Amino acid sequence: MRPREKRFNIEDDDTGEPVVVAEDTAVNETHVQHIKSLMTIVASNPRVMHRLIPYLIVQIEIGRTQLCDEDLIQVEISKLLRANSSITHFLIRTLIKAIPYSFKDIGPLDALRLTAAGLAKELANRGVKPIGNFLGKLRGDIHWRGSMDNLFFAMGIVRYLASGDRGYIAEWMPQESLPYLEMTQWCSAEEAAGIKGCYAQICADYGIDPLSRDSMNQFLQVDTARYREDDRWPPFARRVALDMIDLVKGLHTKYFIGRESISDHDETEDLERLEKVLERRIHTKRTFLTPDLKDPLPNVATLTEGSEGWTVELDRLRKDPSGPPIILRAKKAGHAYAQRATYLEPRFEAFNEDLSDEALQETLATSINNTHFDAITLENLPRALLFLDYLVTGISVNGHSSYYLRQASRDLRQAGELGLTFDKVRDLLKLIKKELDDIHAQYRHWFEPPFDDVLSHCAMENLPRKLRDLTTLKEIPDTDFFKNYLKTLYVSDLQARDGNLRVLETFVEKVELFLSQRLAESGRTVVSGPASNQPLIPFHFPGDEEVSPCKIGQKASLLHFAENTPPFFVITTDQAVKSYEEMAADEEFRRGLAHAMDRLGRMWGRFLGDVDNPALFSVRSGARISMPGMMITITNVGINDQIAEVLSEKVGEWFAYDCYRRFLQEFGESVFGIEREEFQQIIDDKKARFNVLRKALMSAEQMKSLAFDYKRRLAELAPRAVEMLDRGNFLDILLHCAVAVLHSYEGNAATKYRQAAGIDGNWRTPAIIQAMVYGNMELHSSGTGVVSYNPFTMDLRGEFAQGDQGTDVVDGKVVTMPVYDPWKTRECLASQLPEAWKELSSILFRTAEKLHLDTRVEYTIEKGKVFILQIRKDRERKERIPSLKEFGYHVIAQGTGVSGKIFRGIMVTDRNQIAPFRHINKAQSIIDAMNETLPELHKLDGFIFVVNDPIPEEIMEEIFSLPVNTALVSRLGGRGAHAADISKSLGKVYVGQVRQIEKFAGKPEVVSFDGLNVIVGTKMVIHGQTGEVALYKPIPAQQSELSCGEP
Repeated sequence: MRPREKRFNIEDDDTGEPVVVAEDTAVNETHVQHIKSLMTIVASNPRVMHRLIPYLIVQIEIGRTQLCDEDLIQVEISKLLRANSSITHFLIRTLIKAIPYSFKDIGPLDALRLTAAGLAKELANRGVKPIGNFLGKLRGDIHWRGSMDNLFFAMGIVRYLASGDRGYIAEWMPQESLPYLEMTQWCSAEEAAGIKGCYAQICADYGIDPLSRDSMNQFLQVDTARYREDDRWPPFARRVALDMIDLVKGLHTKYFIGRESISDHDETEDLERLEKVLERRIHTKRTFLTPDLKDPLPNVATLTEGSEGWTVELDRLRKDPSGPPIILRAKKAGHAYAQRATYLEPRFEAFNEDLSDEALQETLATSINNTHFDAITLENLPRALLFLDYLVTGISVNGHSSYYLRQASRDLRQAGELGLTFDKVRDLLKLIKKELDDIHAQYRHWFEPPFDDVLSHCAMENLPRKLRDLTTLKEIPDTDFFKNYLKTLYVSDLQARDGNLRVLETFVEKVELFLSQRLAESGRTVVSGPASNQPLIPFHFPGDEEVSPCKIGQKASLLHFAENTPPFFVITTDQAVKSYEEMAADEEFRRGLAHAMDRLGRMWGRFLGDVDNPALFSVRSGARISMPGMMITITNVGINDQIAEVLSEKVGEWFAYDCYRRFLQEFGESVFGIEREEFQQIIDDKKARFNVLRKALMSAEQMKSLAFDYKRRLAELAPRAVEMLDRGNFLDILLHCAVAVLHSYEGNAATKYRQAAGIDGNWRTPAIIQAMVYGNMELHSSGTGVVSYNPFTMDLRGEFAQGDQGTDVVDGKVVTMPVYDPWKTRECLASQLPEAWKELSSILFRTAEKLHLDTRVEYTIEKGKVFILQIRKDRERKERIPSLKEFGYHVIAQGTGVSGKIFRGIMVTDRNQIAPFRHINKAQSIIDAMNETLPELHKLDGFIFVVNDPIPEEIMEEIFSLPVNTALVSRLGGRGAHAADISKSLGKVYVGQVRQIEKFAGKPEVVSFDGLNVIVGTKMVIHGQTGEVALYKPIPAQQSELSCGEP
C-alpha cells in the first residue's frame, strides 16, 4: 500500500487549529478505504487472516497512513473482536496503540488526549496561547509516550492556577510570554477567584499544600466528580481547575515509575491490589471477550444529542446492550476532540476497559518491582516468586503467554509447598526465559516482513519521523545493512511498548542474578524449615485433584488437555525411588499399584493379565523438564505366550506376535540391560532368510517365528525375565518396568542431556502407565506419527507411518509420509485416511489454540480411530536462509530440514573416525587447524555424522555430547523422531529422511548417496532449513560413478 504525495491536516471545527499535530499526513480516502477493506477481510475469519494485522500496523505507523475520527475504524475493530482468539486480540491491542487519533477513547491514553484537547480548546479560546499550545502538543505526545516532563509541567500548571504565581511554569514558558500569563489577562476576576477558590476547597478537604511540589501526589486521591456540580464557582473555573487535576492524575498513572509506593501501602497490600486488577482482567476476558460471536456485527446507528431517538435508545442500551453499535454525537457535528462524540458497542467497551486495566497493571507492577523488590533477598524470595506469577498472569491476559510459561510461574508460586530448591528455581527461570525468547521471535516473524515491504517502497531520505527518531544519525545511508538495523530497532520498539512484558523480563533477570550469586547453596530450599505437611500422592489419575507437573511430569500434565487419549495414571515423584527388591517388598506400594491397575482396567474395559479380555499397557517416563528420548519407554506390557495366542485369535496373528517381539526386546534392553544389537542381528537374519525389506512384509507365521527367536535369546541372557513371563507374573513384570523407568532419570544418556541442556535440578521422573492403542493393528487403516501446528503462523507439518507403532517413529526406525500435502502430489495421511485426518486436525487446532503454543502431538490411529498419546511444544523456528545452490554448492541429496541453519563440516559415521585423535577433547583443534587454510566463507563448523536411524540414546551419547561442534544427517528419522526434539533443544543442525542414502551396516568408511560414494573425511555442508546435503565443490562427471573424497 503506497500513500499519495498529497498532504493535508485535519483541523478542529471551532478553533481551526490542526488536530493532527504529531506530523504531517500523506493519506487519501481511497487509502483509508483500502485499510478498512483489509480489516474486513481479517474480520471474516480472524483465526486465519490475523496475519494481515501486522501489515496494517506497520502501514499505519510508518507508512504514513493517518486515520481520523470520521474513518470510524472502531467499527472494524469491533468486527475483529467478535472472534475468540487470544492471538487476534493481542494483535488488536498492538493495532489500537498504533492508531494515533481515534473516534472515541480507545484505551487509557485516549482519555488523556481528550482531557488535554478540551483544556487546549478552553485556554486557546481565552487567548492563553503558550499553555494552550503545550496542551495541544501534549495531545500528540501522550500517544508517543512522551516524557515525564509532561507530568511535572502539568503539576506546575496546577500550582500556577491555585496561586496565580507564574513562576511555577516559568521554566517551561518563553520569557516573553510571561507578562501575558497573569490570570486576569485571560479570564475575568470572578473566574480567576473561582479557580483559586475551587483549589482552596479541594486542598482543605484533602489536606494538600498546593505550594509544595512534594505534596502534589496527594491530588491523585481527589474525586473531581463531587465538585463538578458545585455552583459556588463559575462553570469555566470548575472545568479548568478540575480538568487539570484529571490530567495530572492520568499523566501520573501513565508516567509514574517512582521508587515510592503509589499510596504508601506495604508489600502485601500492593500485591493484593495487583491481584485484584488481574482478577478483574481475567473476568473481563472470560465473560465479555472469550465467547465466539458468530453473527455479523449489526449496522452502526448514529444518534445526535437531543434528537428524537436519543432518550429512547439510551434507555434501551441500559436494559439490553446487545443491539447495534451506536455513535453518540454532540449537538454540533464535528471531530471527537471538539465535540466528544462517543462510540458504544459492548465487546469494544469491554476491550477498552481492559486496556485501561492493562495500563494500571503496568503502573502497579513497575512500582512494586522498584519499591518492594528493589533487591531480592532470602527473606523476600518466596514473595518475589509470587509477584513473578502475577506478572506472567498479566501478559497471559494480553495473549502472550503459553501453557509452558503459565505452568512454570505457577510452580514458582508454590515453591514452598513443592519444596523447590534454588537449582530447580533456576531451571524454571531458564524455561521462562526460553518462552520469552519465543515471544520475541514471534514479534520478528509478524513484523519483519511488512516492515521490509514498506521500506522497499520508501527512499531512505523520505523516512517517516517515527523511523528517523530510532537512530541518532543525521544522514541515513541507503544500504541493506542499515535497513536491517532499522528493522531490528523498530521491532524492539514494538516489544518495548508492552510495559508488562518489559517488567517481567527485568524481574526474571533480577531473580536469576540473585540465585546465580548463590550457586554454593543450590540445594537450599526456597522456604526454610520443616517439609510441607501436604499428603503424599504416590498414584495420580486425571480428574483427581490438580497436581503440579513437578510431581506428575510435564507429559502427564499436558495429557490433561488431550482429547481421545487412552486412560492412564501416574506413579508420581512422591513415591521414593528404591531398588526393585525394596519396592517389591513394600506391601503398601504393591497394593497401591494393584488397586491403580484395577481402576485403570475398569476405565478401559480390559484388564492386565485377563485371558478373556486382555489389555496391554505402556510404561513411560516424563520429567518436569522434558528430555525427549533420553529415558525409558516400555510398551506392550501384559503380554506372554498365552495372551499373544488370545490376541492372535481376537485381532490377528501378525499383530499379536509383532506386539510380543516388541515387548521382549524392550523388556530385555530396559530392565535387564541386554544390548540392542542382540535383537537387531536376529531380525536382520530373518529379513535376509525371508527375503523381505521391511518387517511389515513378513507373513504372520514369519512374525511368530521371529517373536519366539527373540524369546529364546532373552532366555539365554535373562532367564529370570522368561520365568516371569511363563508364570504370568504380570504385576511383577509391571513393577520391574516401573522401577526401570523411575531409575532412568539417572541413566547415562539422560545425564549427558542435562549437562548439555543446562538442567541443574534433580527433578526425577514419574512413571506413566497408559492403556495401549495400536498403529500396527492393520496395515491400511492404522498407523502412528507426529504432527505440529503453530497457531501464530498457521504452519502445519508432521509425519505418518502406516502400520507401525509410535516407538518406531520417535526412534527414527521407519520410513514416513507427510500428514498433509497441499499440492496433492504425494501420498500422505490426508489422502490415505481422510476421515482420520479430519478428526486429528480438528483436535490439533483446538489444542494448539487452548495451549497457545506451537503444539506437537504424538498420535496413533487404530482401525481409523484417532488417539492422542502425547502433547509437547515444538520449538521449530523457520528462517529465510537461501538454498545451498545459491551459494554454488553441489547438492547431492535432499532430505527434510529439521533444525538449525547451515553447517559446514567433515563427514564421519562414528566418533572413533574423528581420530587418529588420541583424545576426543582435541577434536576441535583439528577443525581449527583446517580452517587456517580455508577462506572465511568456507571455514568448517565441526563434524557431520551420517547415520541410518537416529536412536535417541545413541545420538545423545555418541554425537551431541562430544566436546566439538556436531551435526546430524540420517537416512530415516526426521521431524517425528526424538532426535528432532533433541537437536532443537540443544541448538544442533539436523537433516533427516535423506532417502538418497543407501542403507549401511556398522560404521562404514564410505557412504553411498544414490550411487555417489562419499568417503569419511570429505568436506560437506548441510542446510537445517531446506534439508539439502552438498559437497564443497562440483564432482566431475567421470568421477560421479565412483567416489568422492576431499580429506
